[in-house]
Amino acid sequence: TAIDDWHTSRRLKPFLRLCEQRFLDAGVDLHGDSEHARWLSWATQYARELDPFRNGFPLKESTIIPEVPPEV
Repeated sequence: TAIDDWHTSRRLKPFLRLCEQRFLDAGVDLHGDSEHARWLSWATQYARELDPFRNGFPLKESTIIPEVPPEV
């Protein structure tokens, strides 16, 4: 659901910032094509894509919002 995705995205962002800081503190090069840099880039993009508000929610049509059934 949108709220689950939003909560997950909100939890991932500070976690990823801490991961980045730990990598930097350990001397990991995050500017190159290292495994750590690729993972951090992928995970950051994933967290962004999970955020329903970055993707137009609730204004754009979405399968997240169920249709109201027609009156009988």
